[in-house]
Amino acid sequence: MGIAQRIGQAVENVIQTYQETEPKALTEKMGIVLKREPLPEGVQGLTATLLGYPYIVVQAALPKQKERYVLAHELGHHVLHPCANYYFLRQTYAWTDKLEFESDLFATFLLARHSFASWTFQSLHQEAGLPKYLALRVLECPEACTVYEKLRQAV
Repeated sequence: MGIAQRIGQAVENVIQTYQETEPKALTEKMGIVLKREPLPEGVQGLTATLLGYPYIVVQAALPKQKERYVLAHELGHHVLHPCANYYFLRQTYAWTDKLEFESDLFATFLLARHSFASWTFQSLHQEAGLPKYLALRVLECPEACTVYEKLRQAV
């Protein structure tokens, strides 16, 4: 199973289990403590488990649409990488970190629920709330999009 298929299946499993697609509501249903706090410059969010309790902290100053994306990204870390603590830094547009890429794909598949055939830069960036670099990257990644469309049709 390829990376996109594995992540797409993880998203579908979360949606089926919790009957929810909105990141904030998913956080609540999954029992994750959500905090909005001032974070250091450049840090938009982080995922951690403290004393057995899962936390997601998002930058308090984020606009709602950006917060939605960061929350979906951090949920990706929680679901895909449950044994580690991560913070989401987006100072560069490098795609070298596999775990960040996986969480970006998770956020994409969660937020862009409409058919890939209708994915455009505007629908991914403005409607689904993906950052510009990610919307462009997804549109350039036919393997991920093809897998997503097949999973979407199967459910």
